[in-house]
Amino acid sequence: MFKNVVATAVLCFAALSAAHAVDINSADREALTSIKGIGSVTAQTIVAEREANGAFTDAKDLAARVRGIGEKMAKRFTEGGLTFGPKL
Repeated sequence: MFKNVVATAVLCFAALSAAHAVDINSADREALTSIKGIGSVTAQTIVAEREANGAFTDAKDLAARVRGIGEKMAKRFTEGGLTFGPKL
């Protein structure tokens, strides 16, 4: 019984995480901070970089352009719901 409850909770959490997609190319600072690991300073840096140099193409591009974000961290952000939608 306990295993069923835990399994159900894990599945619900996974579904909520997948449903929580944030597009880096259109999100504001507040939306970006909803991704685990992105704080307000990093979110503001991402927005400023996007405004100055255009849309991000993928996680590797994010890591190359934003100081303090490496490829592993960028990959974790995408696993947490960060997407790279339309290039504005």
